[in-house]
Amino acid sequence: MIKKDAKELLKKYSFGTCNPEEKAWLETWYLDWKKEDELNLSEEAFEAAEKIMWANLNGRMLKEAKVPVIQRLIYIAAAVFILVSAAVLFFHNPAKTDISIKTGYTINDIDPGTDKAILTLANGKQLTLEGTKKGLLAKEGNSKIFKTADGHIAYNSGKASAALAVLNKLETPKGGQFMLMLPDGTRVWLNSASTLIYPTAFIGKERKVKLIGEAYFEVAKNKKKPFMVTSGTQIIEVLGTHFNINSYPDEQSIKTSLLEGSVKVTNGNSLVQKVLKPGEESVMQKSDGAIAVNQADVEDAVAWQQGYFLLKNEDLQMIMRRISRWYDVRVVYKGSIPVKQFGGMISRSKKISEILKLLESTGSVHFKVEGKEVTVLN
Repeated sequence: MIKKDAKELLKKYSFGTCNPEEKAWLETWYLDWKKEDELNLSEEAFEAAEKIMWANLNGRMLKEAKVPVIQRLIYIAAAVFILVSAAVLFFHNPAKTDISIKTGYTINDIDPGTDKAILTLANGKQLTLEGTKKGLLAKEGNSKIFKTADGHIAYNSGKASAALAVLNKLETPKGGQFMLMLPDGTRVWLNSASTLIYPTAFIGKERKVKLIGEAYFEVAKNKKKPFMVTSGTQIIEVLGTHFNINSYPDEQSIKTSLLEGSVKVTNGNSLVQKVLKPGEESVMQKSDGAIAVNQADVEDAVAWQQGYFLLKNEDLQMIMRRISRWYDVRVVYKGSIPVKQFGGMISRSKKISEILKLLESTGSVHFKVEGKEVTVLN
């Protein structure tokens, strides 16, 4: 980083005017700061920034103290990656910052997705959850469905019986995401354009749900009652663990990434089984049902749930499918599709122009935005 920029950012940090990328970059830079990296700041100015910086860092560390070790490692790795990406783009590509103005993105910009979903009850009644007030939403048999103060939905089953357990369906549209707590305490984060079908009470010897799309699960432990997720022909069986499943219909494979615990992955057609350990992922090909087990890229797997697009050597079509789901846009291609892999990281809270201009900064691709349609130009 240029020293002049560091000096200016330290001043902004002291006044609390840094944006998230600048703030994160500075905090990491500070931890690696050496005395020989003299910035010619006054002692008083540097000490002021230093105190604020340490207060923020210490406060964050205290908040994260109860986060499982593997998740802390993911957060750290993701933070390091975004800092490097943000620093390079912010400090070394100043000429690219006005791309949005040149291409008209500002005029035709598109907002990012938000927390929204539709809940379908057993009788077919649909509840639009966006903007719904907190409190009791509905009753299904012995189960009560609540919207919590933080905007999620939760089930309280009480003493349910088999006759009173019915199926509910939660759907996120393109441009939506949502979190719910199942009757057993399992927490599920649904990504955009995804569907989860589940009972209002888990009866019998198993806890079964069905997934279309992508979701991150934190399964409540119950050794006597395995938790099972069906997605296409794949069946996941766990007792209590954290994992992510990507099973979008427009992807060629189903990917399951394990963070904690253990899971058994089964191809429902061939009955081929694989057991995953923490830090591993399975990739089941839809064409032939073959299951491969690889070292998981856990940062990539859960980046969406943490609020980021994380691109690691991904082809353009895969990236545009993500963009299409999150921003609810139609993507069309004009000319040949660039055969190139892209890397980088950006917040999912940014408007579509921000991620498009990052891709354009490579010089390999250009875009045109008209309404809800994004045209990829070579």
